[in-house]
Amino acid sequence: MRAKASEKLPEAHQRFYLIYRLYTIIFEDYYRLIKDASFLEKAFQYHQLASSASGIHTWDQLTAALYWRTDADKFHHTSALEAYKTSIKLLDRHIMATPTVSGRYKALLGGILRDTPSLAADATACAISAGDLELAVELSEQGRGLLWSQMSRFRATINDLRAVDDEGRRLADEFVLLSAELGRRQSDSPVITGRTITETLIRTQQEEEARQYRQISSQWDAVVSKIRQKQGFAYFLTPMPFKELRAAAVAGPIVIINASIKRCDAIIIAKDGPPRLISLPDASLGGIATLSSDFRNVLRNTAGVGEEKMREKQLIPVFRRLWDAVLAPVVEALLTIVPKGSRVWWCPTSKLTSLPIHAAGPYRKGASNMPNIYISSYTPTLSALIRSRRQNASKVASNTPSFVSIGQSKPNSGSGEKELKAVGAELELVKSLVPASMTCSEVSGDEGTVTGAIQALKTNSWVHLACHGKQDFLQPFDSSFALRDKPLRLSDIIQAEPENPEFAFLSAWMQFSGFRGVIGTMWAVDDNTARHMVKEFYDAMFSGKIDCTNAARALNKASKAVDKDKVPMDQRVVFIHIGA
Repeated sequence: MRAKASEKLPEAHQRFYLIYRLYTIIFEDYYRLIKDASFLEKAFQYHQLASSASGIHTWDQLTAALYWRTDADKFHHTSALEAYKTSIKLLDRHIMATPTVSGRYKALLGGILRDTPSLAADATACAISAGDLELAVELSEQGRGLLWSQMSRFRATINDLRAVDDEGRRLADEFVLLSAELGRRQSDSPVITGRTITETLIRTQQEEEARQYRQISSQWDAVVSKIRQKQGFAYFLTPMPFKELRAAAVAGPIVIINASIKRCDAIIIAKDGPPRLISLPDASLGGIATLSSDFRNVLRNTAGVGEEKMREKQLIPVFRRLWDAVLAPVVEALLTIVPKGSRVWWCPTSKLTSLPIHAAGPYRKGASNMPNIYISSYTPTLSALIRSRRQNASKVASNTPSFVSIGQSKPNSGSGEKELKAVGAELELVKSLVPASMTCSEVSGDEGTVTGAIQALKTNSWVHLACHGKQDFLQPFDSSFALRDKPLRLSDIIQAEPENPEFAFLSAWMQFSGFRGVIGTMWAVDDNTARHMVKEFYDAMFSGKIDCTNAARALNKASKAVDKDKVPMDQRVVFIHIGA
């Protein structure tokens, strides 16, 4: 049957995908009818072929791998873990071959991927069930927040490659060009219409299309291979192995909290020893989603002036439920690794990313809550944390630290945002707190435009922003700050490529433009109380040596030192630290 179906197609043709896909359906149907396990094994052999055969477009291979994953779960097949590994690898390659950042995001939302938001978490859970914790960490790293990881990883490695030597610049240019060409050919499928087109002409065009795609794909592979031969680029576009990822825990343990429909677990990664599994039997994906919804409802329903005490009263049960279901067993294990007061990095997944892990606790008399147990930081991935610890020592040593405040109290009328009357006072306060050893400047008022902000971001290592922020969950690259002329979008900041980014305040997603440490917020900040947290933070931050890695401790101190009568509970825990 296979010979007859394929004899009219040239070798390694993209349409073998359709043939292999058809065979999987046929053999699965045979298995359902007569319960002969050999037919099921045949079906999974064709699943594997459809996702790996040469000449098949990456998108089709990815689609095949995702079908393989779904069927392996459905039939409880032993190839499930391999199907997950293949799916994530092919998704990684497909996104990388998509030429624009916005195009990559659309690719993640399109087609079959709309039904796979939990791919990384499910893959991690599958590896945990198989008893391979190191692989679980690697799959979580590779698949979680794939677009953000791709974006920061791609920019860092390509820029680093160009800086190596002339060959590095040439390879970087070739890689970018070939990636764009692959992406174009994957998205532009030729359509042949008309009854007068002969079968010979159709076949000729198919053969030429397949030949060109194989040639470009081969060239792309060859360039990637050459890049990996350059010193320091051995893991270019490959998942970083656990032995390398472990370096992220050099300053303290990292906790990956994986929430999947299959199971919920935490994995603790320390600088030495194997990863440690903490099962979370009282947590479930549905329960975490409910908890996240309840948390948002409390914030939404108690936003009025004078409702601060009501909000605190309703938030405490949410923080307690988060502690009981997720954090209590994790902290119990952590206390056997590092003492109270140590730094810990949280790497949550699923709806846990919208919950304040750093504020959870039993909230019972005599018991300690998270802020009094550990100094919490967050990281989107382990490799992001590794990158945030790197710095150009010579550049830092030769340059005087520069600090800029960017503020806008009156954003453009099209933003729909109200005036922020406390911005001016906040900028003056920040200016008074910056030590004399740092140069200090300000961009605000009529100068607080997108052009002015981008120039300031490029040339200053420390940044404080005081303006309206808008997060776009459907199009993350359109998330923005409201400035005088127009919004400053995330895509603008990415393209700015700051020269020596160290620290940013009030801009969590700016870590993806290279800042080593960021203070951001998880929900809306009260303009009237923010200055109290700002003062206590910078007092603590600049009390000793100027070092952006002191930000997490400074934030923890600020949340405890601030006047509780002036700053309600939710505004003391709204701030989070991300990075080194």
